[in-house]
Amino acid sequence: LGFFVLGPALAGLWMHQRAALLGVLRDRAEEAERTRTLLADQAVFAERRRIAREMHDVVAHRVTAVALQAGALSLRAPDEQTEQAAETIRATSAVALDELRAVLRVLRDDAPDAGPGVLASLEDLVAEVAATGARVELTLPDPLPAVPDQVDRAVYRVVQEALTNAGKHAPHAAVDVRLAVTGDRLAVEVTNRLTPHGGAVPGSGYGLVGMRERVELAGGDLRTGPTGDGRFRVLACFPVGEGL
Repeated sequence: LGFFVLGPALAGLWMHQRAALLGVLRDRAEEAERTRTLLADQAVFAERRRIAREMHDVVAHRVTAVALQAGALSLRAPDEQTEQAAETIRATSAVALDELRAVLRVLRDDAPDAGPGVLASLEDLVAEVAATGARVELTLPDPLPAVPDQVDRAVYRVVQEALTNAGKHAPHAAVDVRLAVTGDRLAVEVTNRLTPHGGAVPGSGYGLVGMRERVELAGGDLRTGPTGDGRFRVLACFPVGEGL
């Protein structure tokens, strides 16, 4: 009688206790994982705020000094050409400060990147670069395709970085910026003629790396390098329309 009655009862009690213990251990493991995630998020947020402080204290201060000195030079310029150059430097510095503030807001507050987009700002970007004396030709599809914000910003940054690199490594060379839609793909191509001697502006070496990371995060692919006709090409392709 004890074997047939007490045995199953004890086995059922043991299984119930075991299930309860496993549930408690599972809850504790989940709570520990949530705690680790929270601590990691707090550490990341603290590091982002530290980087934001450093960027504000160092970069923003330097760019502000450039803008102020350019503004003072434009007021005391000995001729019109010098005044125009100083005003271009001042305006470019002001735009850089606005973009830096947007980056600082992202770092400090985890706000969405509200940077300029291709639909609104590509022509302005090319005009700013052309105001420095560069020869830039921009070709856009008509109408412009509807793309997500992430792709929109990636296109802008690719063109911006490619123009910056062309100015550093091939000064005074003509640059061709072309956007084209083929099927469900948006191609962004920036080409310039290779020159034997680049500019004297130092580079960090992270421009192409950051460009590739941004393109891949937007679901696209990037190819860079010299072509067979003596030109350097930056080609980024992004999904649009039904291909998203």
